[in-house]
Amino acid sequence: MKQPFRKFTTLLMGVYIAFIFGATAFLPSPGASAKGAAAGSGTTAIVSADDGATLPGETAPLLTVQFLDVGQGDAALISCDGHYMLIDGGPSEKSDKIYTVLQDRKIAKLDYIVATHPDADHIGGLSGAIHAVSEVGTVFSPLREDPSASKTWRKFTKTLQSAGLSLTVPEAGDTCALGPASLSILGPVSLPADPEDTNNSSIVIRLVYGETSFLFMGDAQQEEEETILASGVKLASTVLKVGHHGSDTSTGVDLLTAASPEYAVISVGKDNGYGHPTEQVLNELKDAGVQTYRTDLHADITCTSDGKTVTFETEKKPARASDVYRPGTVPDAETSAAAAGSSAEVQALDNTADPDAGVSTRTTSGGAEPEPRVDYILNTRTHVFHYPDCYSVERMSSKNKMAVTATRDEIIAEGYSPCGNCHP
Repeated sequence: MKQPFRKFTTLLMGVYIAFIFGATAFLPSPGASAKGAAAGSGTTAIVSADDGATLPGETAPLLTVQFLDVGQGDAALISCDGHYMLIDGGPSEKSDKIYTVLQDRKIAKLDYIVATHPDADHIGGLSGAIHAVSEVGTVFSPLREDPSASKTWRKFTKTLQSAGLSLTVPEAGDTCALGPASLSILGPVSLPADPEDTNNSSIVIRLVYGETSFLFMGDAQQEEEETILASGVKLASTVLKVGHHGSDTSTGVDLLTAASPEYAVISVGKDNGYGHPTEQVLNELKDAGVQTYRTDLHADITCTSDGKTVTFETEKKPARASDVYRPGTVPDAETSAAAAGSSAEVQALDNTADPDAGVSTRTTSGGAEPEPRVDYILNTRTHVFHYPDCYSVERMSSKNKMAVTATRDEIIAEGYSPCGNCHP
């Protein structure tokens, strides 16, 4: 009886060995691609995308960009696979909103905080973010010191110091990872010669996730756009966060052509004092076939990417679709003198943006008055004049600041140029 049993045992072992070798033949070799190895495995497949980024597989996490409505300012919260980045925080009065958003989403760590430049409408609310989370990875800023040492900047840096944080100044060409997404610093390529020209020191970021990409322009104006274009970096992006709230000083035709976005987002306050967004920029976006969203009309705007396509959700809907391409309005300027600390009386003016001239035309309640005498603030160093409530005035050195009451033509005749922000 032992011999048949041995034959049966030998036969059974042969079947087992054949099964093992047969199964091994279907396993991927060590040199097989990541895409092939992950197919059908239920894990995230990572393959090369056209521009060198990674392409998420079927089970990859979603990337979301939430453009927060912070009035006349910028703030964007980005999340991907448990990693978070906040680009700007809006003005100081929106600090509570930034805090609440982070707390409600139970975000304990921000991998990156980006202060694109020192202007109050971008960094004022960042203190709320620092208080809301228990950990911050890196805080990016184009400058270690604000040339004007504004009150808002001092508060921001004091909050950083209290939290044991310091500023990191990135260089154009630096790259970072946000989970499976990647971001590149495109600008500033170099800092402007005038230290008070903080808009053109804006950190410009291109975020890539699979086949989708986002271009965040900060308040970069056409001068900085030109330096970035000259550097030869890739700008093509699915979504463009329009520079400087839709001002006509930004989003030049060359930049828009190079970026070639499908969608644009303008972060802007309703009835702001600068006429943002301007008719010129809105028309350029419309002519380029760019679908545009605005925080003054849509409130919070959430863009979601699966690595292949993007979708948008908005907190509100405009009354009419055509409103998206309606330029901003300039409110009554009667309080501008108080903002500058001037005791002079200023006529109440109704300002309407003039897209052709890039300045404001003004009429009083009594009818047309082509040359009213108005309070302005002169920068005697740069020979630029401003409305007293222009946020550039807060940043101006006191030794370079001069208050005058004159007509616009009189100031221009003295060799001064109008501010590109407030369009006096």
